[in-house]
Amino acid sequence: MLQLKELEEEWGKLPGVPPIPPRRLRSDQATLPEAPVAAAAEGEDGDSSDEGDAATAIAPVALDPYDLADPVDMLAKLPRDFFEKLVRLYFCDRCLSILTVFVA
Repeated sequence: MLQLKELEEEWGKLPGVPPIPPRRLRSDQATLPEAPVAAAAEGEDGDSSDEGDAATAIAPVALDPYDLADPVDMLAKLPRDFFEKLVRLYFCDRCLSILTVFVA
């Protein structure tokens, strides 16, 4: 009972505003506005400098590495009996068929 009263008193002392996490998941960063990033670009005392405005004016473009790579048809590079070896009873045959993918 005493602990419950102490906890309620401590909860009463906390501000009503929910805390803002300093780090975010990548999935959360995509959905949230850029306000925390703009606040971080300002100086330590809250004033933005001229140099900071120039740096924030040019935003880096996020590139996907898969967009830069040329598409390759991997199924054409597999041996003709690849899928037949994958369903064989012996584990050794399956391993050898998978190793052909890494070698090719």
